[in-house]
Amino acid sequence: MAPVTFLEAIRQAIFEEMERDPAVVLLGEDV
Repeated sequence: MAPVTFLEAIRQAIFEEMERDPAVVLLGEDV
């Protein structure tokens, strides 16, 4: 398994949750 950065891990986790549950929303600045 290739090493991933913290940012990449967070991005992937958010993407997976948004795919799994359409009710998931991400709010914030610079996202």
